[in-house]
Amino acid sequence: MSCRALNAAIESGHLVDVPVDSIAADTLGARHASAMALEWAGGAAVHSVLVRDNAALTGYQLTLDSTEAPWRKNH
Repeated sequence: MSCRALNAAIESGHLVDVPVDSIAADTLGARHASAMALEWAGGAAVHSVLVRDNAALTGYQLTLDSTEAPWRKNH
């Protein structure tokens, strides 16, 4: 699991660079989290969870297929 910028920052307590090598590399992958994201994560009950690529793809597909998705509503 190599797309874990915020997770790594939460674990270390400061911003760190991480390698990006997963299916998310071309869309969601970041070498490091933003200072604001780390600050918000530290001020809330945040539990960082890492998932494997196939689970991320499944979640992504379920979100796109959701009939409740805002982009599916007629305006």
